[in-house]
Amino acid sequence: MDRSSFEMDSTAIYAHSNGYAYARVDGACVTHHSTILTDVPAGFSVDHLNWQKMDNRRANLRIATASEQISNRTERADKKPPPPELTELGIHRLPRCMRWDVGEGKFVVDPMGAMGTQISGTKSTKVSIVNRFRDCLEKMIAASQEDDEVTRTRVQLAHEYNELVRAAHVIFPEIFPDGPYADLESMCGELAYCQACMKKLPPPTKTDSIAIVKATQNENKFILFDSAFVDAVANLPTCDVSGTSPIMVATRALRERYPGIVSEADVAAKKKILLKDIVWSSFLGHPRKPDDATIVPLNYQQYDLRAENLLLLPGTSKEHKSPEGIPVIPEGLGISMRFWPRGVSLATAAGTTQSKKSPWVLFVRVRGAKRSSFSCSATTVDTVLQEKVFPLLRMAADDFDTVNATYQRLLAEYQSVTS
Repeated sequence: MDRSSFEMDSTAIYAHSNGYAYARVDGACVTHHSTILTDVPAGFSVDHLNWQKMDNRRANLRIATASEQISNRTERADKKPPPPELTELGIHRLPRCMRWDVGEGKFVVDPMGAMGTQISGTKSTKVSIVNRFRDCLEKMIAASQEDDEVTRTRVQLAHEYNELVRAAHVIFPEIFPDGPYADLESMCGELAYCQACMKKLPPPTKTDSIAIVKATQNENKFILFDSAFVDAVANLPTCDVSGTSPIMVATRALRERYPGIVSEADVAAKKKILLKDIVWSSFLGHPRKPDDATIVPLNYQQYDLRAENLLLLPGTSKEHKSPEGIPVIPEGLGISMRFWPRGVSLATAAGTTQSKKSPWVLFVRVRGAKRSSFSCSATTVDTVLQEKVFPLLRMAADDFDTVNATYQRLLAEYQSVTS
């Protein structure tokens, strides 16, 4: 308190409760700060600018409206930390009034100050947690209205409070503990903190590619090409996108356009020509695919026909089946990567023969070897992945880590374009 307040009230005995200092005055239990600012109109309250309830200096107290007090409130003590995907980027606390709604899978900003309505980020599972945070952060920055003077005053008062607490401990350590201290980093304006968080995020995924959209009865199909082939893509004949991979029927016109790919026998049989075979030979200039080989997308996505994504592997197409959809790793498992590595899948279906402690199964398929399986659970799946699955994949391919990084990036790029 200020010296003047102490001299006026030196005989009062205060007790600490719920963070505040209380005393009994005329038979009533009152807070210390209410004895300093006594003329508080109805509908208003006393607000501690630096969020320290025991700092009852007059400069730290103001008569505030409910909106001003909400805008200046500190974080809830039970506020949950950010998801691990953000802490790995150095973001160890969410902006004040922002929270991670685990059930909805989205970030939410509760009403505060000038923002009278709740702000919600996207909850699309096609968007990574980092980009869901980015989405909510951008909306919060657009809605924020910072009072720079209040921010500067709050930081200065918090610094003074820390110096007083530290000095009291140094002089009388047996009476005054070393803290708690005000968190000066959290005292900065929310707009500044949001902007600092934004700088820690990786830039949005960009890819030097183009996509054409083909409508089917039930959905739109996106076919991804390298942007260098924009002219060739613009002149592509009509293709069928009703199946798992885009195809064209061998016609006389198709043979005339792609004579090195479509043969007379193909035209006579009205053979289905895979669009990726045309891209491989005509766009990329590779020799025609041998009959005993298959062009395989590294990221499993048969509609992603970028050069970096296409591999020529021995074997028939049946030996290189792609799983349906995008193999996204479920949230909340603490796994640093976004997608299951190539050849890895997780079975969590009820009714398995696994024990209650390990009800899940990680399946690993390595070319030329039998499928392996590893029991795990939500709490052990990351450990099993690190200690058993990755060593197996590295043993099968020395360049696993490099290829997996490319695979993860290509999948993320494809998902960002098509979502």
